[in-house]
Amino acid sequence: MQKSVFDKFSFLAFYMSLLVVGIHLSVDVFYNFNFDKPVDKLIYNQIYFVRDTLALIAVPAFFIKSGILFFANFTLKDYFKKIKRRFFSIFIPFCVWNLLCYFFNLAICNFPLTAKFVQNRSVDFGISEFFGAMFLYTNNPVNWFLFQLMFFAIISPVFYYLAKNVYIAIIAIVVCLCNFACVNEFFGRFYLQYLPTAFGAYLFGVAISMHSKNALNYIYKASTVAISWVFFALFLATIFYIKTHNSIVISPQFSIIGAIICLWVGISRVHFTPKWWYGASFIIYESQVIVASSILKVILILLPKNSFCAAVNFYATIALSALVGICIFCITKKYSPKVFDCLNGGR
Repeated sequence: MQKSVFDKFSFLAFYMSLLVVGIHLSVDVFYNFNFDKPVDKLIYNQIYFVRDTLALIAVPAFFIKSGILFFANFTLKDYFKKIKRRFFSIFIPFCVWNLLCYFFNLAICNFPLTAKFVQNRSVDFGISEFFGAMFLYTNNPVNWFLFQLMFFAIISPVFYYLAKNVYIAIIAIVVCLCNFACVNEFFGRFYLQYLPTAFGAYLFGVAISMHSKNALNYIYKASTVAISWVFFALFLATIFYIKTHNSIVISPQFSIIGAIICLWVGISRVHFTPKWWYGASFIIYESQVIVASSILKVILILLPKNSFCAAVNFYATIALSALVGICIFCITKKYSPKVFDCLNGGR
């Protein structure tokens, strides 16, 4: 894969990690919004748009990227080599961050000064709780993503054979992105929430890697880029409409995929020279249960509980979480390579 393409992936990974932090910031739970006031309604809608519309492209984009990177030059002979690499790059950080979140939650839920800021959560210390936290991410809910990536790595031959025929791949992707609730509920029992949607997005990345990898290197004309930004806005407007009207008939998944494609075309002409974006994005994603939740609660204590401060808290938490993630990345990489590898999988 060309360095310019990987640099764009690094930029998107960093951008998407910020959006994922935003997804989990339910500031409206802690603040008082008076919807009779136009200002309060405007502030709430723009937070809602970022958190529940724009941010929705983040997770599918991560799955698409992961599918592309895993199947770059993939053959069945590479299976065990790929699994071994994922053990160090995904499984070890998965366990480490799960345990960090477990001990963090164990402390705040049992410490009187902080327990009052935790809603409806009880964390106990015990053997079953310990292993549940480490392997089933019970205290680190964002790690459902890494859990499914590990599962996808194990069944990678299934993706390989599905994607070999482009027409079969397209049919499988469309079926998966229809997002059937009953199927999601079934797989949710096995800690594989949203498996069909994730499977479809990942398979889409696999198909790109196997059939149209050169399209990633293509630099589009300025007019095409401009049109892609227009369609990006239209796709977001469609997603926002579906979400605000609570539509159960129309799935936003196809609009999300369309928005991701338009975003990629939109940045095709931009050149990036990142030094820390890719690695820092992983730490920002993984640390948010500890870092973002703490920052949100501190700002909640310091500022009044009105709608304006809710917006300040929302964006300040995203920005400060990114700053903390970048600092952790830079400090551990420079001063403690072993800690860096455990936290970041060597990214």
